[in-house]
Amino acid sequence: LEFCPLYIVFAFVGELTCYHSMVVDVFLSHAWRFHPEWTLLSGIIERNFSNLVRNFSLPWHDPAISPSSEYGNGFLTRQIEVQIMPVEFVFMITELFDTASNMKWLEKELDFAKNHSKQVIYVSSRSLEISINPDTNNSQSNSTSFEEFLTSKISNC
Repeated sequence: LEFCPLYIVFAFVGELTCYHSMVVDVFLSHAWRFHPEWTLLSGIIERNFSNLVRNFSLPWHDPAISPSSEYGNGFLTRQIEVQIMPVEFVFMITELFDTASNMKWLEKELDFAKNHSKQVIYVSSRSLEISINPDTNNSQSNSTSFEEFLTSKISNC
């Protein structure tokens, strides 16, 4: 039996064939609780790409863990890093930057994306447009829709 990393193995009439997995792993930025922007984009993934895109981000709230305590901050920080490590793309939801209390967590997500060499893509939950290089003054800003981007990445598998 041959090992096929990142491949799906099918048994067919005694033969083993490896097919490349057509799954794209992503992380959607979030504060430490659910919010409408995350829910909207996560819903698009679930409705349109349920078997093709895996969303590794999961905002959740355990009232026993206080994010302002040393333990809670460390625990939640590790959880975010673990969610980012296996993904290919980190989508930063631009509207979350409008709330000052989100900045600490968004900066951690950006730091982890950089430290683990993940491609960061900015997405607006209002327009559903993404920007791959939003900080450049280039007139070709690589702007496209969230769904078009995911479709193109899936078709490249």
